[in-house]
Amino acid sequence: MLRTSALLSCALVLAGLVVGLLIRQDANAQDTTPRVELTCRHFEVEPSRDGGVINTGDGTTEIGQWARGKEGEGWRVSSADFEMGVKSNGFPIAYTQVCLSRTR
Repeated sequence: MLRTSALLSCALVLAGLVVGLLIRQDANAQDTTPRVELTCRHFEVEPSRDGGVINTGDGTTEIGQWARGKEGEGWRVSSADFEMGVKSNGFPIAYTQVCLSRTR
């Protein structure tokens, strides 16, 4: 009887350890889920007939300097949007929004 009780106690302890390890592994798996970060910036640009070409790789432009300056930190171009409007004085105005993302 004593031997059976000892075996049963050992089995319960082992079962508890296994359940504890499974729960811990599940919690660790959630912590390692990659997180995507996003940063965006607006730039006023010259209205043009070429459809607002945005060259984020051109280091001579304000947009290119900003985007290329972030590459070393793991940021990559995610999206770009171009909008045109009219100022209150009737002159055209254009803006572009460039978004960068990185996974952590």
